[in-house]
Amino acid sequence: MSFKQAAASRFGLRLTSLAAQCLTVAALSMTTLSVRADDIADVQKLLAAGKNTEALQKADQYLNGKPRDPMMRFLRGISLSQAGRSTEAVTVFTKLTEDYPELPEPFNNLAVLYAQQGQYDKAAERDVASAVERWAAAWSRKDMNGYYAAYTRDFDGGKGSRKAWEAERRARIVSKRSIDVEVSNISVDIKGDKASVRYRQAYRADNLNINSTKRLEMVRSGGKWLIAKESAGS
Repeated sequence: MSFKQAAASRFGLRLTSLAAQCLTVAALSMTTLSVRADDIADVQKLLAAGKNTEALQKADQYLNGKPRDPMMRFLRGISLSQAGRSTEAVTVFTKLTEDYPELPEPFNNLAVLYAQQGQYDKAAERDVASAVERWAAAWSRKDMNGYYAAYTRDFDGGKGSRKAWEAERRARIVSKRSIDVEVSNISVDIKGDKASVRYRQAYRADNLNINSTKRLEMVRSGGKWLIAKESAGS
């Protein structure tokens, strides 16, 4: 099966339940950034009922007063996509990735929309970028299971064994009072099941504040993009 055929099959499955997935996932990680949960719930109900016009009107009305609200902007993007206004939805989700790069949902939905349009290369790039964002988010939360899961099973970070690497990373990460890892300017180059990623990383932990360029070599395994190698970049 070719890359495009595989992408069409994989993203096609995601498209069949786009609205339900978006509404459910968004509620998990984005609601805390919004202020008016009642308005959010109203728009969600309208979308679930297929009333896209009413949902869009209510979202626009809300955003007139709170234009940066990420959850309502996200729901507006869903409404546009369900109404077949894909170009406008892409604009909404793209701006969200720029304003809130720590949120994976806009990346995920951009990938789905690009695949829907037959732009499988862009869809795959967004899929890779989303994987990088999830890795950074797990690191920031000190979610070690999520952090480890972002790497290939044989990754050892030069420590000689996976077990030794995991122990070293756990000791360094959980010992920090707080960690914030932000990634930006993500550039992806995909060749088959391999991807080279270059990005800017802002790392803040306790008294450390480091901004640098990093590189990741990633591979697609089991339908997921995983980190096989990481290094400093220029």
